Amino acid sequence: MLAGVAVVIACLAIPYLQHSRARARMTRCARNLEAIAVAVGNYVTYQETLPSGFDSARGWGWGTLLLPYRDAQAVYRGLNVDDAMALVGPEHERRRELARTLMPLYVCPADQLASPGQHAKTAVVTNRPPERTAIAISNYVGVAGSRGVDCPEGAGNGLLYHNSGIPLDETAIPDGLAYTFLIGERDGTRRLGSNWAGTSYVADAPTPPFPPLPRGGQGGCRDPFFVSDATPAGRPINGRDPRSFGSLHEGGAFFLMADGSGRFLSEAIDTQARLRLANRHDTAPP
Repeated sequence: MLAGVAVVIACLAIPYLQHSRARARMTRCARNLEAIAVAVGNYVTYQETLPSGFDSARGWGWGTLLLPYRDAQAVYRGLNVDDAMALVGPEHERRRELARTLMPLYVCPADQLASPGQHAKTAVVTNRPPERTAIAISNYVGVAGSRGVDCPEGAGNGLLYHNSGIPLDETAIPDGLAYTFLIGERDGTRRLGSNWAGTSYVADAPTPPFPPLPRGGQGGCRDPFFVSDATPAGRPINGRDPRSFGSLHEGGAFFLMADGSGRFLSEAIDTQARLRLANRHDTAPP
């Protein structure tokens, strides 16, 4: 009799425990974005603009640019970001291992991958002939805007795209900081995920000065959506497109706004509302 009661109690407790764990993972994910917001604020204090989504001349992404502002100076120095993001070959072994460093701040605990330090879905190309190198995952992607962006010539209507460097003020962001996406969540289980180090860079020159980048894919423009992506009409939150912003949380995903606040947005959000939040100036077409 007592054994039967214990089984019933255990069965009733399992859903509660699962829900509690899911809530705990959501809380930790939200705290990650809070900490990223602090790093962004520190960056803006010293650099006077937001970081670029990524550097199209070298490939380094916003996650790398924030490292000195979140107590990861040693990793930042080891990457030697004045050079291109070359990772292949014995001469780049140290940099490659650093790019595989799992940064807890950039990982949502809900996305429990087998090999997060070598995330195959966003393996970068950093040499010729093309050879992809898997590096550490990030679950947070810079929001380039509400439409696709040509790299390197085009400009996004959001905040984090190639070479963006947008001032964090309401002159540059007339829609208001509290109403403009900065960073969004994208899991690496159902969707593409991201990485914190940067995007594919095919090195034409190993050291500065770098040559002008041709349109259509060399430099950091080969796989820009690895670190910075748009959220157009056809990619709803938690959508099937691997480039959709989304999460393994039930019902939506987290976004960091330009004012440093975090929001959990429902996957059922109106499409036009989502496009407006991605666009820093709605006077431009979505």
